[in-house]
Amino acid sequence: MVKKTQGERELELLDSLKIIRDALNGIKEGKQHLFIPLCGQLRALLYDGRIKPDGSKNKNGNVPLLISIAEKIGYDTKVYSYPDVDKSEFPFSESLESFYIRPELSLYRKNPMQKEFSIKDWLNIKILESIRRKKEYTIIEVIKFYADKAGGAHYDPKISE
Repeated sequence: MVKKTQGERELELLDSLKIIRDALNGIKEGKQHLFIPLCGQLRALLYDGRIKPDGSKNKNGNVPLLISIAEKIGYDTKVYSYPDVDKSEFPFSESLESFYIRPELSLYRKNPMQKEFSIKDWLNIKILESIRRKKEYTIIEVIKFYADKAGGAHYDPKISE
């Protein structure tokens, strides 16, 4: 194995960002099938399985591409978003089967309600809850589902309920 140069890694990041841009533009035009490759790119840039839920590292020890390059060049990866929303604030929430929060994200604070997050912390914001199943899902779990189970990285013959 030969280690890639910093320039090669930066070109990979640029290509990935172009794919994300094109997928977002396509989705805006009604091409919903581009959501799956979008999640594949987001997974590659933001998560590689390096950290397990218990906080221990996986054997490969790789750092996601975006995080790796940001650390190498000393770029602060803070973002602004709304924190988890407490569904108890909504009187109708008990009648819902599921509950979704749109994960607004920006590089600058656009609203006083936005909170500063590292990208890693933002990825762990809960945005979806299955009330019937009593299960909550974070941003990274939704990205990983579409990348890993719905065809973004490979096509599983079976899918969990």
